[in-house]
Amino acid sequence: MDSISPPLRSSTEMLSSPDPLDLSSSTEVSQYQNTGTRRPEKSLLQWEVAAPSTNMPAYLTNPENCQIKALFGKINDRLGVMKEVAAWKSINNKPTEDLEQEKRVLAAAQQMAIEHKIDPKTWEVFIQAQMDAAKEIQDNYRSQWQENNEKPPTGCRSIEQSRKDIADIGKEILSLMANSLTSQLKVEEARDLFIDSLTTEKLSDTTKENLFKALADVRLAPDTVMVGHVVVP
Repeated sequence: MDSISPPLRSSTEMLSSPDPLDLSSSTEVSQYQNTGTRRPEKSLLQWEVAAPSTNMPAYLTNPENCQIKALFGKINDRLGVMKEVAAWKSINNKPTEDLEQEKRVLAAAQQMAIEHKIDPKTWEVFIQAQMDAAKEIQDNYRSQWQENNEKPPTGCRSIEQSRKDIADIGKEILSLMANSLTSQLKVEEARDLFIDSLTTEKLSDTTKENLFKALADVRLAPDTVMVGHVVVP
């Protein structure tokens, strides 16, 4: 019998941690070669690590776009809760789809979008896409358990606890998206990174593409006034 694994470190925590391989560029080495001076002692590992490849997409090498990676990571974190939700619903004989809960989620999402100067219509489409992806994951897990005559994993939290976690992650997703839009970062150009970031199992390629399209279509509210990267109240 499986058990629910403890949560991994969140994408935000991993992004904020110092990178032990974040070294100076190779020009530092040539500086000492040209001047004939002795370079400071460093470990072999440090000197052998190459500078980032110039063939990497700009959204991977530009430090300002780390928040795009954080955004994608949080979307994956939210989807990662769905195995636990599926287990609870299966154990308690509850259907995967809960239309009343979806209505509550959409209403709250619209209000928060307005507060963050995001077009609520485009945000609603993305939230619905997230919920559709969540239901696909749950249905696929439940089908697997039923077809293999398996019992759902034990040790899952209550649905109330899972939903609180999902809501908290949702707030972080909204905040990161708002920051990306006001910073004029082009989420729509980071499709490959988005697909690679969705490591949650039981999610089809089609659903990943639909989710990315909905996210890429999110816009600031039409009446939003900006000066540079700052939203004018």
